[in-house]
Amino acid sequence: MKDTETKAKFIELRALGQSYGKIAEALHISKSTCTAWEQELQQEIAGREREHLQELYSLYNMHKANRIQQLGETLKGIDTALAAKDLSELPADKLLELKLKYERALNAEYVQPVTPLEDNSLEAILLQFKTTLEKSQSGEYTPAQTKAQVTVIKETLETMRAIDNRDNPFEFISALG
Repeated sequence: MKDTETKAKFIELRALGQSYGKIAEALHISKSTCTAWEQELQQEIAGREREHLQELYSLYNMHKANRIQQLGETLKGIDTALAAKDLSELPADKLLELKLKYERALNAEYVQPVTPLEDNSLEAILLQFKTTLEKSQSGEYTPAQTKAQVTVIKETLETMRAIDNRDNPFEFISALG
């Protein structure tokens, strides 16, 4: 059996996308050992791949907050340049094109905040679900917004069910704390 240091090197090389041939040569193991370790260490390899991706995201400012900030700053620069330009000049169309492009990109990053339901009647909840479904189908809600809104609806229904299943609703409220 190979030592844990060799397995750790295998995990690292495999997470970096190295082929069995290159790994076998580098670690002086057989390709069949690589195959067996791939099965055995699948979760560790996947975890290391995620770590590599997070490192790249951080290195290249790929996190959503960074993208929003960069897009917003670029859009401000374009707005400043557009304001200084006489729109009858030829380069202005290019600036306007960039402005529209960055506005679309910035709008794509927007996530509408989810608000709790104000009316917890069954009719109001069904209406909210219908509205959420319609907005999702029309593209007004992104999948993330739809999921967040459905979660609020689901949690409201679960809370109502929990209260209805109690002989004394005040028991439930006091249990919440």
